[in-house]
Amino acid sequence: MLQLSKLSLLTLSWTALLATKVVGDELEGATSASIQTSPAAAPTKLSAAAPELTLVNYRLEVLMITAAVGLVANYFYGSRKNTVLASVWEKPITDVLQANFSAVGNGQQVLEWDSAADLLFYASGRRHCKYAQGHLMLTARQDPIALLNDLTANNYEKLQIEVTLNDDVPGFVFAAVPRKRSKAVGRDRYDVSTFAKVIASDKVPTDTV
Repeated sequence: MLQLSKLSLLTLSWTALLATKVVGDELEGATSASIQTSPAAAPTKLSAAAPELTLVNYRLEVLMITAAVGLVANYFYGSRKNTVLASVWEKPITDVLQANFSAVGNGQQVLEWDSAADLLFYASGRRHCKYAQGHLMLTARQDPIALLNDLTANNYEKLQIEVTLNDDVPGFVFAAVPRKRSKAVGRDRYDVSTFAKVIASDKVPTDTV
């Protein structure tokens, strides 16, 4: 998938550069022709024959159509790829929410599309908790510019869940991090190092504390 995305971006970039070169050549040719033509030149007899239609005469149009077709094809391909990934994410998200909340989604579906690369979900119905809302951020495969930014910035799919507790719930500090990063998190986070302690639990993976 990454190779196809890079190939699509390279193809669109090459098409844009070639179109720019063609426009420059045509403008340069038109300027040269206007300079070489003398205002006092004798009128020439116009030919009634139609100009020859060749593909070279429509280089710019062909490049623009190719770029447009490439963008449309990339949009549908990227959107389809994200739809498949969303269906893979939906089951584990639904299972976790249904195990902890009584009302999940809108009653028909859990994940709702906010854009071609973003999905939202909502759950409520748990003691001491107002609601939980989440945001599944996929790579923008349908947008070449955003995809290029994701590739250069090493952005990956991200799942973000925000749980809002009731106002009368006392404050607490909670963290779940990979075991190999626990010391670094303790140094960087004052609240974790001051109010939290490492505990063992069989409900989390062995490489997580």
